[in-house]
Amino acid sequence: MSDNRRDFEISHEGMSNKEFETYYSELKAIFRSPGWKHLVDDLEDDYKIMNSVDLIGDNHSLDYHKGYIQALTFVLDRPVRLEEESKGRDEDHS
Repeated sequence: MSDNRRDFEISHEGMSNKEFETYYSELKAIFRSPGWKHLVDDLEDDYKIMNSVDLIGDNHSLDYHKGYIQALTFVLDRPVRLEEESKGRDEDHS
């Protein structure tokens, strides 16, 4: 996808381990659902369209496209970022 996928951070450092385990398992269930797969397919199609320079006519349009792409990448990266955070928490508590 894009290098700008790391522009947003979510931290759950304030959560207890039990709260994070519940949060983690609930999101993992979403990521395994057929609906998530459909959503990702749609967002990836949007990403391809919005990432086309042919649609960018001026700086305002460029800013809009950049913001839209950042929002898409935030959602599309969520499973990977959650897994990274989980591993980081495991390492911190080892």
